[in-house]
Amino acid sequence: MDISFVQIFYLFPELIVSYRQSLKMSNP
Repeated sequence: MDISFVQIFYLFPELIVSYRQSLKMSNP
């Protein structure tokens, strides 16, 4: 398995979480 694929697989959920958190902060 490619290491870069593994990194993306682990980083993707973190990006989603941070994105959802930013949406929550923009909403009152």
